Amino acid sequence: MRPKLLIVIAVLAFVAPAGRASAVAGFADNDNFSDAAQITGLPFDDQADATLATRESGEPSCTYDSENVSVWYRFEPASQMDVAARGGSSGFLHNLAVYEGTALAALSQIGCHAGQYSSSITFTAQQGHVYYFQLGSYTRGLMSLHVEASQGFEGHLIDQHGNAAVRHCVYAYPEGQEEYAAWTVTDDDGGFVLLVPAGTYRLLYSCPRYVPEWYPDAATRDAAAAVVTAPGSRTRGIDGVVTLRGVVSGRVTREGVPVSTCVELWNVQTATRITFTYSRTTGMYDLAQDTPVTVAVRFGCAYTDTEQEWYDDALDFADATPLSMAPGEEISGIDADLAGVAPPPNDSFAAAETVEPSAARVLDTRKATVETGEPTSCLGTTAVATAWYRYTPPAGTKDLPVAATLEMKDPYYRGVLAVYTGTSLLDLRLLRCATGQPSLGQRVALGFPASDTHTYFIQVASAYVGAQMTMNLLTARADGWTPISFDSALPCGPVCPYWQEPQSGPNEYRAACNPEPFASDDSFADVAITVPAILPDGSLPTALLFRLNPVGDSDSFICATQHDANESYFVSVGANSIEDACDVRPVGCPEAAAARVRPGETYILRVYNWSDWATAPGTYAFASVPS
Repeated sequence: MRPKLLIVIAVLAFVAPAGRASAVAGFADNDNFSDAAQITGLPFDDQADATLATRESGEPSCTYDSENVSVWYRFEPASQMDVAARGGSSGFLHNLAVYEGTALAALSQIGCHAGQYSSSITFTAQQGHVYYFQLGSYTRGLMSLHVEASQGFEGHLIDQHGNAAVRHCVYAYPEGQEEYAAWTVTDDDGGFVLLVPAGTYRLLYSCPRYVPEWYPDAATRDAAAAVVTAPGSRTRGIDGVVTLRGVVSGRVTREGVPVSTCVELWNVQTATRITFTYSRTTGMYDLAQDTPVTVAVRFGCAYTDTEQEWYDDALDFADATPLSMAPGEEISGIDADLAGVAPPPNDSFAAAETVEPSAARVLDTRKATVETGEPTSCLGTTAVATAWYRYTPPAGTKDLPVAATLEMKDPYYRGVLAVYTGTSLLDLRLLRCATGQPSLGQRVALGFPASDTHTYFIQVASAYVGAQMTMNLLTARADGWTPISFDSALPCGPVCPYWQEPQSGPNEYRAACNPEPFASDDSFADVAITVPAILPDGSLPTALLFRLNPVGDSDSFICATQHDANESYFVSVGANSIEDACDVRPVGCPEAAAARVRPGETYILRVYNWSDWATAPGTYAFASVPS
């Protein structure tokens, strides 16, 4: 029995080091950077059980999303060599990264590839340098690494004019696989070296500046030549002539410092955007177009902390310098130096700007903040930038309907309006709140009754990021009010999801009632109001103000919705549903509502009431938002 026992012990002693078995299953010996597994020779293969692996503090990630687990390998070549590494994971998504350095806090990234089940990186390793391979995964399980001496392709690209094809992208697609194995960019002479594992590939030249093309001179992958690279060698002579598109290029800075931001091409004739890109961290950018066209170039993103401008130092599209693009020609030197955005002067409550009706205020909240103690019940958790205005009605004012409107410069940003009374952040009382929805031409409006006994504070906000917007405060002229009354009660019928066609007259639009917040015994009444094309003072009507004059202790709700004559339903003003359009307030005193409207269109003014709506007549008026 002793010889058998000795044989078993000997076998165990031999097998354990090959798999680098851990003392506890699932714990990878090379979980931490300091315990990185040594790669002593090539080719190298290893499989790690990362079921219980972790990420240590300060560990880098080569993608925007941090991996949940990772393992490390260390490689120090005895001589300069081309290296190809291939990673694998039992999970769907994982990353393979290569770093140079000797300390976790001082690593320089050489390459990164986020793969689906597999990933690969090729690079040239220098003698005496230390490299670390990091395998990261979003799911726990097995991960593998294969490292070998690399091989690849060398070539040179020129454009149709004989000039070096600079910054052109070259991709290597393994035969029979959909994903590319590696890619590179041509240098200032148009040359490239593309390192790949040994095998058969089809090569694609594809970057925005040039028309995509497969090697050699093929329009499709199937028509491309299959090229082979043998182990330890490079296949040379992968040369080509590529077609340069019409290109606009330049550099974007902010107060002299390179900045990554939006750059857009606009068609001057149609005033529409053709394409866009982001300038690189160096500030450099290029935009391509295949057909002849006259363009204007706009710099800056709506959500970044830089001002937007048009080339050349123009604030508006109409003043931009036009550029004539043609295929095969590059217009270089189209540069811009953007000014930084400062916080708005009314960023804090104490610095609230005084406004009067009919005053338009252009506001930029991209550098605004939400101060400590600022009320946020209306804003929700997404508001990150606010500004403040204050309005004091003139002496003798009592229950004057006032409208505040907000129009976002970029229609896909959501604005918020809130009105308060009080004297400080500690004693503010919320009167009214309105929140917009991201949609084309997005606007927000609310109304409130103003009296000379109060000062009203208007809080303006945008969700998620600061934005550019215009705030207006307006009232109708004293003689501009038109009385209305609701002469028939229409009981709220069974709940149904759609608005119905009008019945027999302008006051008889039957509709479904939403069960929240309206009860089954609610009633409502409608009045059709057509907005005039122009107001008596020559201005365009852009807002409808309505005030309700109830008696008793009834509760009424005011809605303004647009009636589309070509359809059999209603669409609400500035919102996606009738519930969003409703300006809901209990009324024990005169109340006001506001909605943005368009000249010449017909709107339905709807009043909901829990009891006797006939006792709640009202008046309406139009007002214009100053340009």
